[in-house]
Amino acid sequence: MDEAAIEAEAFRSNAEDLERLDRMLAVLAIRFEKTLPCLMEYQQSRSTPLQRGANRILNNDDVPN
Repeated sequence: MDEAAIEAEAFRSNAEDLERLDRMLAVLAIRFEKTLPCLMEYQQSRSTPLQRGANRILNNDDVPN
């Protein structure tokens, strides 16, 4: 058996597992694409109040002495 035949047999014997892994990766990619905007929205919702607080401190507005 030459190298190409060995590789072909290895692929054939693992094709079902490879297909299952490919489907799992596709599902995970879709989940990731759906989750990323949610994470960005969460980050923005958290950063706005923090940015306001930092600006108040930097501008010394309403900061006790």
